[in-house]
Amino acid sequence: MRPLLILFVATAAALMLAGCIVQSLNPYYTKESISEIPGIEGEWNLLGDNGKPQPVKPWLFGKEKILAYDERGTQGMLKAVYFRAGESFFLDTTAEEPSKETNEWWVMHVFPVHLVTRVDIHEDKLTLTPIDYSWLEKAMKSGDVNLPHIMQKEENSLIFTASAEEWMGFLEKYSNDKDVFPASKAMNFVRYKGSAEKVK
Repeated sequence: MRPLLILFVATAAALMLAGCIVQSLNPYYTKESISEIPGIEGEWNLLGDNGKPQPVKPWLFGKEKILAYDERGTQGMLKAVYFRAGESFFLDTTAEEPSKETNEWWVMHVFPVHLVTRVDIHEDKLTLTPIDYSWLEKAMKSGDVNLPHIMQKEENSLIFTASAEEWMGFLEKYSNDKDVFPASKAMNFVRYKGSAEKVK
């Protein structure tokens, strides 16, 4: 399977079943770690593999929600919690209640599970990088990482049951590890220059 270039993709359901995304039944953050991320609120254009904005509506990042769009223009609402672990910022997302029209961005969350991405903002560029599932799976097998989990036998993939405190320890240790958060799996955005909207 080719590398997962973005966190949310049109084939999200298939990728999730193949065990390509780290899923947790519990939040990745503790109450004390919740933090604001300066500059993240607003509209962001998702960049394609060529580094240019994709021809879809900008994603709208709010204080507690993110309005995401797929390539067909269908929208999906995600609940968002921004937090800090060590010196890095992170984003925990779960599915919002479904609307009349839901898309793949929403569908991949409906297990329901929490997904986490490291957040990096530099001027008008935003990068969301997920944990590399393959790296974590190997680290679990070798014993280098020990996080509570359950095995989905039919899908041959792990769903993690680690507590928020256990996840915080993991994120503090590996937040700057390029093997754990590889650039090849990052989702890149550029700030939208049009008229800004807001999401509550």
